[in-house]
Amino acid sequence: NMGAKNPARRTNARLDAQADFYHDNVLSLTMKGGADPRWLKEALTDDLEREQILICSIVEGNYLRCPDDAGQAALFVAAARFNHSCAPNAAVEATRSFCVVRAAAAVPAGTELTISYLPEAMLEDAVSRRQRLKGGRDFDCRCARCVAEGWATTLAEAPPATGEAPTS
Repeated sequence: NMGAKNPARRTNARLDAQADFYHDNVLSLTMKGGADPRWLKEALTDDLEREQILICSIVEGNYLRCPDDAGQAALFVAAARFNHSCAPNAAVEATRSFCVVRAAAAVPAGTELTISYLPEAMLEDAVSRRQRLKGGRDFDCRCARCVAEGWATTLAEAPPATGEAPTS
């Protein structure tokens, strides 16, 4: 049973805490594109291969760039739960071992904090940013900016990715 804890194997407090974090937090993150991990159980019989594919898909769908460590990326479980926006109201400050999400300005109570999964320089060109999000994260962005620019019709429905904004 992938993800089950075995109390008889508890021998080292530090390693046990790391294993608990992995099982309780990392494995609770979504797979790339929101895929259902149950298909792995049906498709693969090898437990090790199944877990490797699962963790790779989780990392690919949830990693964040480390702007303070050029060219690096990392998996930060808490920060991975932030939704993307092409007009984010918060920013990720991270190295490979440390991550802080800071609001860009005062945010009214009850307002969702959002981050960009893309570098700031990639947010200007709508076609390339949407292609990058689709290819890298496997989703069609439906943030308020994409809706306002005509790329998504509502926050719940997006037009096909054709590379051209829909006309009204």
